[in-house]
Amino acid sequence: MSDTSGPDFLFHWEGGSTEWDQLRVVSLRVEDALSSPYEVKLVLRAKTTEDEIDPETMVGQLATLRIATLSEPAVRCLHGLIIEASEIGATRNGMLYEVILAPPVIRAAHRVGCRIFLEKSTREIIEAVLTTDPKMKPDDPEFEAPDSITDAFEPPTESFAFRVADPARIEDKKTRPYCVQYNESNLQFVARLLAEEGIAYHFEHHAKAIVMVLSDSDEGRTKLEPFDPVAPGALGRQLDQIRLGGRMRATKFRLTDYNWTKPKLDMKAEAKADGDESLAVDHYPGLYPDEPKQGELLVKARLERLQTEARFAEIDTGCRLLGAGTVFAVAHPTPRYEGEYLAVRVILTGHVLGELGAGEGVPAVRASHQTSAPSARASSARVAAPGTRPRSRSIGPPCRSSRASSVLRRQWWRPSLRRRAPRSTSEAPRATRTAACASSFTGIWKPSATTRSLPLAGCGSRKPLQGQAVARFRTRVSAPR
Repeated sequence: MSDTSGPDFLFHWEGGSTEWDQLRVVSLRVEDALSSPYEVKLVLRAKTTEDEIDPETMVGQLATLRIATLSEPAVRCLHGLIIEASEIGATRNGMLYEVILAPPVIRAAHRVGCRIFLEKSTREIIEAVLTTDPKMKPDDPEFEAPDSITDAFEPPTESFAFRVADPARIEDKKTRPYCVQYNESNLQFVARLLAEEGIAYHFEHHAKAIVMVLSDSDEGRTKLEPFDPVAPGALGRQLDQIRLGGRMRATKFRLTDYNWTKPKLDMKAEAKADGDESLAVDHYPGLYPDEPKQGELLVKARLERLQTEARFAEIDTGCRLLGAGTVFAVAHPTPRYEGEYLAVRVILTGHVLGELGAGEGVPAVRASHQTSAPSARASSARVAAPGTRPRSRSIGPPCRSSRASSVLRRQWWRPSLRRRAPRSTSEAPRATRTAACASSFTGIWKPSATTRSLPLAGCGSRKPLQGQAVARFRTRVSAPR
């Protein structure tokens, strides 16, 4: 369990001082979604005027944001490459900076070109493109969390890992005998191939590594460890609110292609689920050149996407460990809410009280550019079909207070989730509900004589909390539509 008297989060980067407080976190915003590069936007304050730096020297450096979780593991890391840094205003104590982090693979968005791959498997093509960056290596290290939030900073290693349930298609050279990258960035090209193969990607942040995980099923996602459920009243994994929903989607998907060497060969590949079979999708070309068997995995992936979009949820929880690609459990007095969920979109905002003096505030900051390359976003067991991009919506009440900073503040996480259906011991796990989830938590508390009672929204009870928060968070998550 984390020390509740310590800081909520700390920031460090290559080239910073040996201490973690040269640049202190004032506020943050994290946007994280499956099959999209995340963005971490920070407002930082120089500890003193002597600690002020030239922001241009930070661009291109690796950095780490560490978050105290109030749970196990006690510390969560968010690594990234600094893609933008700027001065936004001065305070009495030191300069304010805006710093934006993205995954190191974002370098691939700035490598654009044309090339042809002949007689290469999809896996070989992706590995060849990603390893164009000499810092990116194929590796899948075992997860390791920091022992302490103040452990010495080390630049994280960069790697990618395939976690594909059935690699037969992506390792078959016949499925892509001729593949062209045409005026695309390396990141756009890889994202397109992954989307066509029904593979999603997300990022795992280890203590000393950041891993880009390429996966087509929940077995390859990040499972919350320990797998204690998010539940009402659970310390560090507080569940405030949960809302289920559903959408109409097709129950049958059929792909068709053409083999010019065997024009009479029936190349149809079909997958269907329970429900109205008149709700069907026919798609051509199916992207398999020789036989219909090559399209079986593709058509299954597209149907699973539709099934997943049909069932979703929105959740408010206080768990600080959730990110895109995280599988976790929910426990609730109402049985229909219980089950396993996959976070597909997470937005976290936070503000540290006391970092700015009385009367000081963060100046208005211009909107930053989008760091994510165009790609399909995964909302099912496999990635979305190419060309489809889900819309998002905001969830939950605003976390605002007109009172002084001594008033009790609530903190919010909002991850976007997918609910996983109950399963028997004889069948493999399979995700069937997409959920937008919000999470709220109470953060770090200092004991005091004052006790306030806050409503536990959606659970029909009230939870007494003590003391004064030193940081405020809010996380928004939205389900694909």
